[in-house]
Amino acid sequence: GTPLLKSDKQRSIEVFGPYIHTYKYVRGTAVRVVRKPIKHLHLGVYPPDGRVRVAAPPHVDDDAVRLAVVMRLEWIRRRQAELQARHLGGRW
Repeated sequence: GTPLLKSDKQRSIEVFGPYIHTYKYVRGTAVRVVRKPIKHLHLGVYPPDGRVRVAAPPHVDDDAVRLAVVMRLEWIRRRQAELQARHLGGRW
């Protein structure tokens, strides 16, 4: 990810571009947030360990990202359980 301090945000964007990665915890779930020049927010749960990633446009603030995750938290946890069961069952 891109190292980023609030005081250096603009400079980091100039150096590294708009692809800024941060990690948030939403109700005990680790969420990787990637800022990139897209139109809509994308949320995914990825194998094999069920990691959660949100791709968000730069204009979407952290509260909106958190709300999107909270609204989908049941689905996220269900998907993580499915991936874990599949992984433990040797279906990879």
